[in-house]
Order: sequence, then structure tokens, then C-alpha cells
Amino acid sequence: MIRLAIILVLMSLMGAVAFADDDQSDNKVSGYAMPMIGLTYPVSNAQGGPYFTLAGEAGIHFLAGYLGIFADTIGNSATYNGAAASATVTALMLSFTAQVGVIYFGGRFGLGFRTLSETTSSGASYSASGSSFAVAPVIGARIPVANNVSFNFETSWLTISPGSVSGTLGSANLTSAGYLVPLVGAQINF
Repeated sequence: MIRLAIILVLMSLMGAVAFADDDQSDNKVSGYAMPMIGLTYPVSNAQGGPYFTLAGEAGIHFLAGYLGIFADTIGNSATYNGAAASATVTALMLSFTAQVGVIYFGGRFGLGFRTLSETTSSGASYSASGSSFAVAPVIGARIPVANNVSFNFETSWLTISPGSVSGTLGSANLTSAGYLVPLVGAQINF
């Protein structure tokens, strides 16, 4: 998994050097923000789904490369006989992507945070949380719709490595988790 992340980062950086974008021919560095929404499909451990996902990325654009900070959050909850349980997965990752035409590709790596919580029918609350390494290869498209605005759609394969959670809910070792994460949104360049 770590080798895959390194290969994707190197591919992204090589793409940034090899393919200069016409809009950036003067080699200036610009900023961007990319709010996104989508559905996440768990692909390991039969975790149900799909789950609504909020995501975003912000960073800098140079040549044909993008370097940013990406974050997304995936959540699920259920209530049974007055007791409520919820689980949230949040990824905070460094994102390296290269763009050729309207297609972009690359990788993200960072931390995956998992939180479990329960509220009993009597109102007592318990929770447990933990973090572990996360990696996600990504491919997508940016389609210009106006000056400095693009419509984006992408798909990534988020993998969170095995880890543990602990807290008032107790302790548990969690296996690795894989998620297919298709997202749509807009990119604003500034």
C-alpha cells in the first residue's frame, strides 16, 4: 500500500513536469478550492452503504500539477429500541495530482480517523476513536464551465489501514477498510 502511494506521488510529480497546462504557460502558481459531495461504497467487510459523503480540497496549482489538502467524512447511524449508534470515518490527506487535458490523476495519503459512538435509551453516552494510515489513488475530470470555475467529477479508492479505537465505549482492533468514493463538485481557481 505504501509502495502504491509512492508510485502515485512520483507519477503525479512527473506529470506536473512533463505536461505543462496551456492556462499556466507563464508558470505562475495559483490557488484553488474544490468543495465536493458524493456517495461512498464500502468494498470490504460487508459494511452496507452507500453513505452520503462531504469532501473538499484546497491547495496550489503549478504547471499541470496540483498539491493540496483533501478531507472527507463518511458517516452512518442507526437507532434501535431507543439506543442510537453511529460510526464516522474522516480522512485528512495530502493530495498530489497531475492534469492532462481535462483528465487528472494522482494519489492522496494521510490519516484516517474512525469514531464510534453509542447513546443508550437511558441517555448514557459512550464513544471510541482512533486513527491509522490512509491512501487513495484518484482519477477524475475537470471540465471548464466559466473563467476560473470547473465542474469536477472523480473516483478514488480510499484504503484505511488496520488500527485500533479506544475510549469510554471500550477498545477494539479494526481491520483495514476499503471504500470506493465517487464525488462531484466545482473547482474555483484564484
